Amino acid sequence: MDYFKYQAKRHSCDEYLAFDTTSISSYSALIKQAKYGKNKEGDSLPQVNLALLYGEESMLPVYYRKLAGNITDVKTIENLVKDIDFFKLEKLKLVMDRGFYSEKNINDLMKHHHKFLIGAKLSLSLVSNRLNKIRDDFVTHFNYNSELKLYVMSFTEEWGYTEEKPRSGEAITDKRRIYLRFYYNDQKATDDKVRFNAMLDRLENNLVNGTPDPEDTKLYRSTFGYMNTSKRKGILVQ
Repeated sequence: MDYFKYQAKRHSCDEYLAFDTTSISSYSALIKQAKYGKNKEGDSLPQVNLALLYGEESMLPVYYRKLAGNITDVKTIENLVKDIDFFKLEKLKLVMDRGFYSEKNINDLMKHHHKFLIGAKLSLSLVSNRLNKIRDDFVTHFNYNSELKLYVMSFTEEWGYTEEKPRSGEAITDKRRIYLRFYYNDQKATDDKVRFNAMLDRLENNLVNGTPDPEDTKLYRSTFGYMNTSKRKGILVQ
């Protein structure tokens, strides 16, 4: 822990710290922390999760923690906040993907006055409502960032902050300012469309030829409605 303290002080003021987890599968029946969870490798084995905080520029670890395999990314933020408080870091700047997004996590990070950048799902009302307003005018030269090679738009929003007093259990509510940023990569969007259509071609050809791959069962169900077996064979795409 002393080593982690020195590493954290060395990196936290000069660079952003990225936080993420990975899973390590195990055949062992003796490791208490090896639990069945959301396996990122896709195998059906118990796992141990490893949380890692590292400098984005130096690519050096600041600290790590072992976690039970059934602990989700969303729940790891609580441990992270406690560890950061133990390190007594100031001016901390965290970067996390959307797997860590939850209302509780945002409130906890705000409560401890940590600066953070976190991904969010498009399905969130806060995101979708704003996106619906800008969708038609987003991809224009005015919003193009030549340095990032992305279309970028940024907005100020109000966050409904909630904090519960530990002793009385009283809920404190307030409005906090947040920045909602949208990024669009038209090249990636084109590549995704090409890959998606190639997948549809493969699934359709396999169905027509009577050689569907069992591993694609979920894709068949989510993508194709039914196969017309009349003289003129065809596929109905939902």
